[in-house]
Amino acid sequence: MKNIDKKNLIKNILNNVLSLNTKSRRLVLIFIDSFLISFSLWISCLLIENSHKIVLTNSYLIIPLGITIGIPIYILTNHYKGVTRYEGSASLYKLSGRNLLLIIILAFLSNLFQLKGPNQYCFFISWLILTYTTGSIRFVFRDTFNLISRFDKVDKKTRIAIYGASNRSAEIANALIWNGQYEIITFIDDTKNLIGLTIKGIKILSSNDIVNIKDKIDKVLLSSEDINKKQTIKFINKLKKNNIAVLKIPSVEDILSGKSRIDELKPINISDLLFRNSALDDKRTVSEITDSSVLITGAGGSIGSEICRQVIEAKPRKIVVFDQSEFNLYKQEMELKEAVKGDLEIIPILGDAANFNLMNNTIRENNINTIFHAAAYKHVPLVETNILTSIYNNVFSTYSICTAARDNNVQKLISISTDKAVRPSNFMGASKRLSELIVQAFAEEEEIKRNQGKSYTNFAMVRFGNVLNSSGSVIPLFKKQIMKGGPITITHRDITRFFMTIREAASLVIEASELAKGGDVFILDMSKPIKIKKLAEKMITQSGLTVKDDKNPYGDIEIKETGLRPGEKLYEELLIDEQSLPTKNKLIFRAKEKSIKASILWPKINELRFMINNYDLAGAIKLIKSLIPEWTISETIKRQLNE
Repeated sequence: MKNIDKKNLIKNILNNVLSLNTKSRRLVLIFIDSFLISFSLWISCLLIENSHKIVLTNSYLIIPLGITIGIPIYILTNHYKGVTRYEGSASLYKLSGRNLLLIIILAFLSNLFQLKGPNQYCFFISWLILTYTTGSIRFVFRDTFNLISRFDKVDKKTRIAIYGASNRSAEIANALIWNGQYEIITFIDDTKNLIGLTIKGIKILSSNDIVNIKDKIDKVLLSSEDINKKQTIKFINKLKKNNIAVLKIPSVEDILSGKSRIDELKPINISDLLFRNSALDDKRTVSEITDSSVLITGAGGSIGSEICRQVIEAKPRKIVVFDQSEFNLYKQEMELKEAVKGDLEIIPILGDAANFNLMNNTIRENNINTIFHAAAYKHVPLVETNILTSIYNNVFSTYSICTAARDNNVQKLISISTDKAVRPSNFMGASKRLSELIVQAFAEEEEIKRNQGKSYTNFAMVRFGNVLNSSGSVIPLFKKQIMKGGPITITHRDITRFFMTIREAASLVIEASELAKGGDVFILDMSKPIKIKKLAEKMITQSGLTVKDDKNPYGDIEIKETGLRPGEKLYEELLIDEQSLPTKNKLIFRAKEKSIKASILWPKINELRFMINNYDLAGAIKLIKSLIPEWTISETIKRQLNE
């Protein structure tokens, strides 16, 4: 209680002193500066002459003259218009210049009128003392203001370690210290010539020292934008093992644009930490797209919209964006119009990709050269309970587009598939595998035409795993659950998935249009699959929170298992036959997959269409199972068949 009363007393005194209006405060500062001018002139004479009598004799005229000249100089050079709490080194340099001007004028007048005053050494000492005292008093006032503001903050400060010792780190440290809610414990950097040095009196340690101080810090901030990604991932994993939260500081661009404050801390971007450097070349040139007409189905979706963004960088002549969602199509059209520079024509088409007449007319009227087919239903549980609708949308949209592309001599069609098509355990995967078989069958027919020297369409597919932050991805779900305070729900603690960024996925699709030879299935070397539970734990700690479990019962967010969903596998695969060939991009491979001859597949597709039109679920399931024998039918579908 005594400490609290003492703190409040100091706060009240300081508030009363500093609660004066602007005019009164300036009068107080003028009085203080008058005293300091007098003091500096008097003490300099005393130091040089070493006699009180000589000092009094030499200074009785020069001191009033110094005040008379000095105060107007201060006023005219806006010395009293600075905001005290933001005074810095620039203010000190300006003050030094003002004082130098004052001393030069005094020395000139003293010599001109032969006044009995200080000699040249006294004037020099006066300038040093005056600059020191007037500068010091300003910084005392500044720190007093900041002290008062900190009294209003929380009593317990967040203890911070900043990863990266740079100019930006020092600026961030200043902002956080002035904020009053943070205490900078240390800087972390593995640069050998920096370890052991200090920034603002705070020691720089290596990342290996973090274990020794883990009980002294609450959070670690990532500051430097140029830190090696592998080193960062290694450091983040070390922090995670010690249950230390990690946040990142906004980029300089966001601060300058006003999107973020310099002391606004954000969770780490998952895509920046979990994955290798991009496998794809951002500087590639896609010559076949340049000055051509491009159609993108599902253009309003996560993958489709990113393909649109990257396609326009290749400077096509025309881009046709096709989607059945009015809202998504409108949003994508507006985004493209804002991004486009030049004469690119943007054609929005609202409709069903399985509608052959609409698709055929769209391709013919716009003289399409390349098609990227991204339209599909992909939410596993919804597809599992809406089989016939999903067959129509996923399978027959592919058949419709491939047929229209062939009939109109489109140069290339790239269809997007998924790792769930490999030995599928859910119907979404089975529908995408059947779509792959359709594309392969068209490619087989076109191969015959190519060998005969006729014009043909190059059909290919791209297969990849889960895409971060796409619709249906666990990332947006986990973020939402964290914001609500948890729990985070996962289906199984051992479930793993391949992950890639939306940008990588779209880049792979576009690059496939250059690599395609016909009937290809392209896959990306996605490194090792990631445990979903580990991903959830990382997202919790990177949000500045802790995992609540048996080891830490007082943590912030709990992770709960709900059990595998219908048709869900513990792990996914990218290859069916475990065979793949390299391409000119060392991280992109061409899979060698089994296919079904067109002469066998097309009659089956016609049968399937008849079954859909007649709502024959059992017949459709049986037919698709015969085409994809590796498909494991889920209990959910079995129950539908028995109803």
